[in-house]
Amino acid sequence: MPQLDVSSFTTQIFWLLLIFFGFYFLLLKLVLPKVAKILKLRLTYKFSNSNDKLILTERTNRKYVGKKN
Repeated sequence: MPQLDVSSFTTQIFWLLLIFFGFYFLLLKLVLPKVAKILKLRLTYKFSNSNDKLILTERTNRKYVGKKN
């Protein structure tokens, strides 16, 4: 079985790590900042158009409390 051939392990591990870290950095630098920006805009829009209250905490930086009375 060719997938169990010890002589090809190094190339398989090399390409696995190259593709994994390439995909990881692509997500980290391109995709996640866009998603974070969109989520921040949505949260800002939601709380600017409602009577909800947002409390900042040290651990999570945000905590949804609910409607103000």
